[in-house]
Amino acid sequence: MSHGNFDSFYKKFYDNPEDLERKRARLFPAFDKKKVLDEDVTSNIFLGCLIGIKEFYEIFFNEINIKLKSNSQIHAYTQVDFDEQFIDKKIGIPDGMIVITEGKYDPIVTWVALLEFKTSRELEVDQINRYVKIAKDSRYNFDAIITISNDLVSTPLHNPFKLKDRKISFYHFSWIRIQTLLNHVIQKGVYDKDQDYLAKHFFLYLKEHKDVINFNKMNDKWSEQCNRIRDAKTLSKTHDKKTLELIASDWLQEEQDLGLKLQSLTQKYITVKLTKEEQNEISERLQSIENKIFSDRMMNTSYYFEPNNSNKSPFKISKKKQLEIINRIDFQKRNQSISLEIDNTNIAGKRITTQVESFLKYFKESEPAKLDAIKLKLFLSGKQRPILEKTLSDYIYDYDHENILKGCDDFNSMQSIRKFKLEYRRDFGSSFSSRKAFISILEESFTDFFVQIVKPFAI
Repeated sequence: MSHGNFDSFYKKFYDNPEDLERKRARLFPAFDKKKVLDEDVTSNIFLGCLIGIKEFYEIFFNEINIKLKSNSQIHAYTQVDFDEQFIDKKIGIPDGMIVITEGKYDPIVTWVALLEFKTSRELEVDQINRYVKIAKDSRYNFDAIITISNDLVSTPLHNPFKLKDRKISFYHFSWIRIQTLLNHVIQKGVYDKDQDYLAKHFFLYLKEHKDVINFNKMNDKWSEQCNRIRDAKTLSKTHDKKTLELIASDWLQEEQDLGLKLQSLTQKYITVKLTKEEQNEISERLQSIENKIFSDRMMNTSYYFEPNNSNKSPFKISKKKQLEIINRIDFQKRNQSISLEIDNTNIAGKRITTQVESFLKYFKESEPAKLDAIKLKLFLSGKQRPILEKTLSDYIYDYDHENILKGCDDFNSMQSIRKFKLEYRRDFGSSFSSRKAFISILEESFTDFFVQIVKPFAI
């Protein structure tokens, strides 16, 4: 949507262009009021860095499918004044505004978004709905509303309130996602030295910010919810609706938080596997989580990662561009299982023992600390059940592969292995129902598996 000439854009808000110019976001903000909210400071710093670091604004807008052209310019403002009819002293005014223009000599405004930031406080749906009225007013005609807070969602294309409008797009970023994007940009390399310096210091600012937090505990009814799901003979979608909704909301945030942490470990995109419906609607993802708990008493998330397929990696045997790690929680057994399947499509024709030894040598060289806890299952072509299931330490240190495989049913030395499956299980015990311990153990287990089995061969 075209919003007219940039030189006259100020008329939507002020009589003089200098008044809008004074609202430009500042990297080093100063305030003339006694009480300054932390989000006022953070929003200025964020917007100042966003427009000042090319690689950062490119990845930021790419996340919400906004295509920038070579002559695009980003302009950012804070706390712009709006017509009095939209002002509510209790609700306040939007924290920021982003304007994208195209053209060098006579730029045209092509896209405008309102922004709302929260650091320690939570987003409020009434406040956002009030801003929707501003955005849709014919005088302003904003294209989007972007919210940034500690809330995590499956993709920035979702919003925590599930708001929809034909005229307005809603996008949401968590501070942790912003931090992860920055880290990715820094690790990949910022071309300009001054911008690189700026990116690193903004990353440290967010990392040490007292209110920028990861998801670290389940809701306050988690203990009784665990017992209900484990012990009830049947669950009711009516009686247990609130329970299912609360847990699904927590799990969605945890799966995102964990994925972003893994991304920071590898500097590669680690993405949650979503259906097309789940990508389009946050409600679809929440419903999928609820349905899994209701039907199987389980929660699970699949993460995609792009492997290193060089000759130094066991993943080179798979032709798939992305491999999948599944993180599964079982309410009845009170345990966690983490698994990775590697389809064996590139070593057909070799003897099984050679296939196994070729695969295992990489893990022996990496010397992971928990070989005795991670199982390796071997599946032959045409067979659904594994012909062998042993720990990595059993395979590597204690067994003669030739003899142990000969003792397996359906063994054929020249038959190809269809896939390898690596699996790690951990029992929570009584810690399962602890709000904080559950998250802590879950993340520790997954990170251990990822660092020992995946990371050495993903970078």
